[in-house]
Amino acid sequence: LRYRQDGANVVLRFENRAVYIDREGDYGMQLTLKEGKSLTGKLVFNGNEGVFPVQSERVAYSITEKSLLASLHYRLLFDGGAQDMKLRINARETYSEEK
Repeated sequence: LRYRQDGANVVLRFENRAVYIDREGDYGMQLTLKEGKSLTGKLVFNGNEGVFPVQSERVAYSITEKSLLASLHYRLLFDGGAQDMKLRINARETYSEEK
């Protein structure tokens, strides 16, 4: 799934019960989410890179031929605290045949 948000390009890849998030824009971020796992995320800002733990609470999704429904709950852990993230994504393919 690809989309633009606030001038940034975001790509979400759903594969083998995991979600891979790659964001490029005013800052970059790469996350891997696997339910019940704590993995390392990467943040890029002004050419500087840093890593931080990402704790995945819920990673659930359903993909059909023309739609995607995902529920993601994860926690970004920084030195000064944590940021809880909850995403619910409902994407549908739209098709219009121009003549």
